[in-house]
Amino acid sequence: MSKRMQTLSLETKKEFILLLVCLILAIALAFHLSRQPGVLILSDHYSRWYPSQKLITEGRSIYDPQNGIEVVSLNPNPPDPIEGSFFYPAHLLLLTLPLVGMPYPIAHFIWLVLIQAAFITALYLTFRAMDWPPSANLKALFMMLSLLFIPQIQNTIWGQFNSVGMLSLALVYLALRKKRWMLAGFLALGMTFKPQNMLLTLVFLLFWAISDRRRWRFALGFSLACFGAWLFAEWLEPHWVSSFLHGVQAYSGYLHPKGILDQFWGGGAALLKIALISIAFWLFYRTRHASPDSLPFVAGLVLSLAAWWMIVPLLGMMQLVPLPLALLLLLAGLRNTFPTLYKSSIIAFALIYIFGYLGFLYGFIRPDLYGAHVILSELAYKTIASILLTLISAWVILRSLGRSAEQSPLRIPG
Repeated sequence: MSKRMQTLSLETKKEFILLLVCLILAIALAFHLSRQPGVLILSDHYSRWYPSQKLITEGRSIYDPQNGIEVVSLNPNPPDPIEGSFFYPAHLLLLTLPLVGMPYPIAHFIWLVLIQAAFITALYLTFRAMDWPPSANLKALFMMLSLLFIPQIQNTIWGQFNSVGMLSLALVYLALRKKRWMLAGFLALGMTFKPQNMLLTLVFLLFWAISDRRRWRFALGFSLACFGAWLFAEWLEPHWVSSFLHGVQAYSGYLHPKGILDQFWGGGAALLKIALISIAFWLFYRTRHASPDSLPFVAGLVLSLAAWWMIVPLLGMMQLVPLPLALLLLLAGLRNTFPTLYKSSIIAFALIYIFGYLGFLYGFIRPDLYGAHVILSELAYKTIASILLTLISAWVILRSLGRSAEQSPLRIPG
């Protein structure tokens, strides 16, 4: 017993050191980026912080086009004013208002530390719950590779909000495992600050929750949280829903973002999207009785993320920030139930990770191939990884159809 306690103590110490190192790296990166004038003004966070400040100081609507015009006028390399405008639900003010009373370099530094801390916390808490990776050393390796994941770095450089949704998803899942339905519903509000990224996941969770009377409190908690957030936003920004929808329409019309299926199948993409959504909903239906600590439920959760990444028309890779979390959940579930697939998946995703980085570096050092670094890394992470996650999670659910949904429990530390 004494030896076991010593081993556990050593693992705990290693995990503490890991968290400390990650926090130091997050602070160092935030400090460096916040000292770059170009990064400050180009930050997506600035385009949300500035309208939030104007709302408080001048009573100007966060959706007023004048905000975008002024943001552009302050930018040494100005984009179109529409890119500097506020295109998020108004309850994002819950995140931006606490920082408007300070100089932006300080607000920017705090924000970058917070979004990286959200990313680190989401992975660490899930590590602890899933007992995977199986050792502190492997946890450190996984965490460091995740922190260096190109979409995560992009998310930090641009001061984006994707890691907030990632942390919310992790907390929701952990609350569901403990059958704290109402709390999980409240926590799911964090997935609505940038709803276009996790819409299918929210649909999956709500459909799963209303499929069993015992879980209705999840839907109730989520509804109450959304109503409270709407009421708060309506108080500060009356009739914000119509303004938000109009802004999203203008943004989409200007940039014409494309999803993975749009890029590869052109005119036939609409039919493929319908087919993929239909298959996903059928698989969601088959997992409606799965317990949160079962492999079919985790596979459904991962499917909802990966399939949506293939469908939704979004620019860049920053929406892929939760990919390490999805991979962690899936691999933890595959480890004991499908060991061969587990090992193959580790190799496959390691190769994808390496290919994405090699492609990024190759394109980066070739000035004659402008933009190739983004194209090649997107091919690895946005396309290949999304497709592979979709196929694996769908296969896992199909293999589980002939057995009880309560089977294949994920390992919970004793």
